[in-house]
Amino acid sequence: MDGMLDSFKNIAKYLSHPLVLVGFVVLLFFKTLHILIESGILPTIAQDDGFIILLDLLRYGFIIGLVTIIAGFGLQFFKIHRTTQPIVDIDSIVERYANSQRALGRKESELADVREQFREAVSELAKLQTDKTPPSGIDKALELIAKGETGAAEVIFQEITTRHEVSVKEASAAYRHLGAITYLSDTDKSLNAYRRATELDPNSAGAWNRLGHLFMRIGKLNEAEAAYLRVEAIGTESKDLEWSAIAQGNLGILYKTRGDLDQAEAMYRKSLEIEEALGRKEGMANQYGNLGNLYQIRGDLDQAEAMYRKSLSLFKSLGAKDKIELVSGWIKALTKEI
Repeated sequence: MDGMLDSFKNIAKYLSHPLVLVGFVVLLFFKTLHILIESGILPTIAQDDGFIILLDLLRYGFIIGLVTIIAGFGLQFFKIHRTTQPIVDIDSIVERYANSQRALGRKESELADVREQFREAVSELAKLQTDKTPPSGIDKALELIAKGETGAAEVIFQEITTRHEVSVKEASAAYRHLGAITYLSDTDKSLNAYRRATELDPNSAGAWNRLGHLFMRIGKLNEAEAAYLRVEAIGTESKDLEWSAIAQGNLGILYKTRGDLDQAEAMYRKSLEIEEALGRKEGMANQYGNLGNLYQIRGDLDQAEAMYRKSLSLFKSLGAKDKIELVSGWIKALTKEI
């Protein structure tokens, strides 16, 4: 049933093009006119020049309508194909960028943290590449970003934020993408970009969350806490439990950094409870990993290993290569201590 519904939706996409609709109207009009003349409902008219033109229209009306429909289908196919099929291999670009960052000594935890935001930014570049008037240098930007050089992409996103026709939400998104592109290479630039994104769109949980991460990186824990609390508030207001769980997990990391392990554990477990209710394996795996880190700090190594192994099992079921390597490393280091 779902397959049939999807098929109907795909067909509807093509039928929605104006030329297709015009073509069907033309076919219907000439077919109706032909039936009326053949049935004698329309009065007989003299076979003058007007009648001959009418016969020609009837004769070629079907062809005109058919050609119009085919043209509409063709244009709609081109439009759909062009906007949904990127000309670049986004996964390949993201992976090559990750490898270039590994070569610079970036930790797997950092790469895992930024990967999805970075993928979103690259996807936006790929989308811009298919525009009728793509930004200048877009092809080169995609080529360079795969090598770890983000300068050209930064220029493009910065340019988007200054365009007059760009809406507030579009500008906020461009700043988020700019923040993602510079997240590993330029903390100040990324921080400013995400801060601007939250100013333009105060309800962007993703921008607030990333802003919290950057404040954590530079040691501004109070500002980070405020950002994560804002994420939690947005999740509550919008009834988006996923964001609530993410915020609580990040607050747990913050409290652990402050040395408040009891409060940290409370946050991890609240986050884990929501993730379990949502059935989000990735979120559950993250919180089991966080709990493992916490128990290791407390010196409860058996419990830490148990948490790590739960985390690893979930990441394996998801095929999350980076996280598998990360948690496997934790277990290996831990078992040396036991």
